[in-house]
Amino acid sequence: MKQKTNLSFVTYFSKEFLIQGSVAVDSFIKIHPQSQGFIVCLDPISFNYMKSKKYPFRIKIYEISELSEINTMFNFFLETRTFAESIISIKPRVIERFIDAIDAESYLVYFDADLFFFDSMLELESISNGVEVILCEHLFPKSMMESLKFGRFNGGLLVFRNSQISKLILNRWQVDCTEWCKLELRGNKFADQKYLDQYATLPGVVALRHPGI
Repeated sequence: MKQKTNLSFVTYFSKEFLIQGSVAVDSFIKIHPQSQGFIVCLDPISFNYMKSKKYPFRIKIYEISELSEINTMFNFFLETRTFAESIISIKPRVIERFIDAIDAESYLVYFDADLFFFDSMLELESISNGVEVILCEHLFPKSMMESLKFGRFNGGLLVFRNSQISKLILNRWQVDCTEWCKLELRGNKFADQKYLDQYATLPGVVALRHPGI
């Protein structure tokens, strides 16, 4: 029998992805009605719209200006990186900010705004087995194998347990993305995503090969 596990989510987006982000959040909540959630909006338009949806109290919505450390770093990245690169660069910091807001040993699902959920993440065997971090492989068909150069794993869907091991890996990712996070190939780097290839062999990390994901 699978153990009962608490599941929370975090996502963030700007007005350019407001429609996708709103639909992604709604799909997650529909499948996981008891979940706790954190939504970070990168501008007032996104914030005002998401607030107007009147989610249950357990779904917290923030404008980035309320999160001073993340906002400071976002503006810092904007000085030397593109808007898209700056958004990607703060991803580990957003996850770090909220992982301590969930119950110890429970799970925080991060998803990009352009995802959609059809079934419960709680059905994943890795979660019921208590792993630390879940990475999701792209599973490219043969015709797309060239895309592996951008990373074996999809940086748009990640699961972190609220544990010391998980947070050490998350912190390493944050440091790496602060140092370099560009939408260009440079050696073994590409944006925030190719760093995940290096973490896949760390203790407690599961590389998920799930065709439904």
